[in-house]
Amino acid sequence: MISEETRHLTRRTTACHIKTLHVAEDRNVFRLPAGGVFTRIPEPAYLPSRFGVYQLRVARRGEDAIELIRNYTIPAQRIMPWDWEDFLAFLERVDLAEKQWLEYAVSAEPEAVPVTSE
Repeated sequence: MISEETRHLTRRTTACHIKTLHVAEDRNVFRLPAGGVFTRIPEPAYLPSRFGVYQLRVARRGEDAIELIRNYTIPAQRIMPWDWEDFLAFLERVDLAEKQWLEYAVSAEPEAVPVTSE
């Protein structure tokens, strides 16, 4: 949508043009391996602003799976210099939601040792 260089500008003297509508939804299902448990799950987020809307939903899919559903809508718009800081604050909230981790652990059960007869 906008470049990293542009995002690092703390202020602008000219308007920023987002020329096209950006709409996306993606879904990712994460399944645990045998013996696995989720140890960290992202927090759902709903971030409406005058610049657009971002949403992250988390749905359990049984005991061994989680689905992350992410969608956003950013309309074509002109962001004026006096709105730039507010726009960057919105993007920062989106980044924080996106940087959450999904983590799991697998219990370490000892493998059975074969018994041999002599």
